[in-house]
Amino acid sequence: MRYEPKKRLTLVLRWIAIVLGCLIVGLYILLPVGMGIAAVIPGREAVDSPPMGFEPVELETEDGISLSAWYAPPTNGAAIVLLHGAGGSREQVRPYADMLTRHGYGVLALDLRGHGMSAGQTNRLGWQSTADVKAAVDYLQAQEGVDQVGGLGLSMGGEVLLGAVSEVAALRAAVADGATRRSTQELLALPSERSLMPSRWMLLPCQGRA
Repeated sequence: MRYEPKKRLTLVLRWIAIVLGCLIVGLYILLPVGMGIAAVIPGREAVDSPPMGFEPVELETEDGISLSAWYAPPTNGAAIVLLHGAGGSREQVRPYADMLTRHGYGVLALDLRGHGMSAGQTNRLGWQSTADVKAAVDYLQAQEGVDQVGGLGLSMGGEVLLGAVSEVAALRAAVADGATRRSTQELLALPSERSLMPSRWMLLPCQGRA
């Protein structure tokens, strides 16, 4: 009987070790693997007919990926590359397309690679999509009445634009609506965000990536 408290303590410590082990496995193995799998699940959101005033167009990137889009010409000389978020399609930006055309802007609403009706492998993180933006900008520059090109992206689409502005010189302006932090440096850039530092472990693999 005198050994019973010791046995209970051993049992409690064993269960604590099991729980901690499960948490570590879930946090550092299952969660990253799950996020990786989610990043490559096909984002084939259905695409309906174009909005009024738009026509369907097909583009091809430098690496041979076929992209689907809607296009409406400008009346003010400026055209906008319009990009959706992760797992979406140009259907997601239909209200933005209507708003921009009402104000005279031309709009190329694009399905990024692996999304909507575009070819290529899905990537919910927006990597390799600078080539998509370049193809869109090249297309707009070849259209009559287009003097300047800008971009508007939602969530992942905003991140894609931020990554493209330094490489696509003809992209004169970019609006990123809902873009997120992609490195520890970006997290530390805003004092208001530094309270989130306990979550910085999630950003460590991305250090140095702009």
